[in-house]
Amino acid sequence: MKLSYYPGCSLHGTALFYEKSVQEVCGQLNIELTEIFKRYLLEDKKRKLEEALPKDLEDFYIWAEENKLRNIRMYFMSLCAYYEFLHQEKIVFKAKEIMGNIELSTYRLKDFQGVSRKNIKKLEKNGVKTAKQILEIGHTKKGRDKLSKETDIPVVSILELVKLSDLARIPGVKRIRARLYYEAGLDTLQKMAAFDSEELRKISADYIKKNRF
Repeated sequence: MKLSYYPGCSLHGTALFYEKSVQEVCGQLNIELTEIFKRYLLEDKKRKLEEALPKDLEDFYIWAEENKLRNIRMYFMSLCAYYEFLHQEKIVFKAKEIMGNIELSTYRLKDFQGVSRKNIKKLEKNGVKTAKQILEIGHTKKGRDKLSKETDIPVVSILELVKLSDLARIPGVKRIRARLYYEAGLDTLQKMAAFDSEELRKISADYIKKNRF
C-alpha cells in the first residue's frame, strides 16, 4: 500500500524520532510513505528538497492540478513551514503566493477597501466578480483595454483592481493589507519580493504613521 504525505518541518527537525518510528511501523505493515513534493523534485527536476527553486513550486502546482491532487493548499502550507525552517525566504514567498492564488477564486472584488462600488457593479454585470477573474482578463494591456471598453470603466481603475488582486495572492493580504501595500507603492509582487518580512513591516508602519491609514 502507498500513502502520500508531506512531513513538513517538524518531522525533519524537532520530531525526528517520531518520523523514524512512523517509518518503522509502516515498514512492518508493508505501507510505503511517499513524500509527494520530494518525489516530484527527484523524478522531474533531479533535485533534493533543500535544492528546490521557486519555479519548482510553480511547476508542482500545475502538476498537482493536472493530477487532481486533493487539498493542494495544504501541501503548500507544509512546504511553507518547511522552507521557513530552512530560512529560504524566496521559496516561502512563492509558496505563500501560490496559496493566495488558490484563494482568489472565491475572493470578491467588492471586498477590497477603497474600490468604486459603481465600477464593481459594472464589472459584475459583465460577469467579473472575483479577484481571479479580473487577473485572468486584465493581466495584459490588451485585456484591460478590452474590459475598459466593454464596461466603460477607466483603464487606470481596472489596473488598480488588477494590482490589488495580484497582491491578494499573498495569504493574509486581502481587504485592508492589499490597499495598504498598494498605497505605499508596493503595488506588485515583484516589488514585494525585493524586501524581507521585517523590511515590509517597517515600510507598512512608516506609511501608516505618515498617512494615518
